[in-house]
Amino acid sequence: MSDRIAPPCPHDVGPGIPVCLRCRKENRVATRERRRRALFATAAIALGVATIGAAGAAGMLDNELRAAGFTLPAAAVPPTPSVSEPQSAPEIVPDSAPVVSLSSEDTVVSVASVTTPLVPELAPTIGEGRTPLRDGIVAQRSGDEITVHFDTPLARTRRAEKFEGVLRATLPQIFGASVDSALVAMPVGTLVPPHGLTTDLPTQGLYVPVPGGSTLRIWPETRPGEDGPLVVRYRVLVVS
Repeated sequence: MSDRIAPPCPHDVGPGIPVCLRCRKENRVATRERRRRALFATAAIALGVATIGAAGAAGMLDNELRAAGFTLPAAAVPPTPSVSEPQSAPEIVPDSAPVVSLSSEDTVVSVASVTTPLVPELAPTIGEGRTPLRDGIVAQRSGDEITVHFDTPLARTRRAEKFEGVLRATLPQIFGASVDSALVAMPVGTLVPPHGLTTDLPTQGLYVPVPGGSTLRIWPETRPGEDGPLVVRYRVLVVS
């Protein structure tokens, strides 16, 4: 094997100097550069091998779990690291948070969540003061109390069925459709008792229930007549 001949020295070293120091320095710099490049190449090869090995190991793990009957979600398989895309930190969910599953049978509706519309309070449809109704009958309203005057030959009476006819004709004019519906639902002859119209009812009164919870309390009022007391008016008040 022949000896390697060093290239001629380009420097002017002068006579009597066997070794050029500049050539030795340049040789050392060139040697370090070659080692650095070799180290970088080795590191790049090792990183590539490690990446391929990690991907292969993840694929093998997935195949083994699938063969055993398990299915990994997509998030469970670690993605291949990418230098250009930074990885975000995984979201941590506390183990103590319970998972509740409610079926339609387990659903509970709070009573407070069901809004029941309020029934409007029964109120007269006529205004304050004097209001003519029909056949010479007049209603006089003072606040919540109303007095209906019917001292006419065709209306004044001492018979229960005739007084009931007066009530059925005038109460809907004073309180509207709700009272009219309540009176229609009551059979004829059941609104006013057959006895006590001029004796007991002026003090006891009678009651007419109205849909929605209100009740009308009615007191017939009398005046003396030729054959005894005559009912010539009645007072009505809304009570709960």
